[in-house]
Amino acid sequence: MMQTRLDVMVRTGLVALCCAVAIALVAPSLALTGGLPCAPIDDSSIHFQYARSLFDGHYSRYNPQDPPTSGSTSLLYPLLIAIGFAMGLKGQNIL
Repeated sequence: MMQTRLDVMVRTGLVALCCAVAIALVAPSLALTGGLPCAPIDDSSIHFQYARSLFDGHYSRYNPQDPPTSGSTSLLYPLLIAIGFAMGLKGQNIL
């Protein structure tokens, strides 16, 4: 299928809009922390706990001795954090 000039312009505009929104959301956070990345407080500690348990071999468990739960509001984010744990990253370096 041949792309028209309008299709390319729309796609370019959407990419530019996404980049602008990302910058608008990340820039204030970096300004407040002196350029250090930070995680939002609300669910991050829960995601990090599930990621740590996943890295330790306990899938979907908040604590290793507890039964599996659905307490995490995201399945992908703890998985990505667990990859960071597997790479040897800790603390702020995972962000």
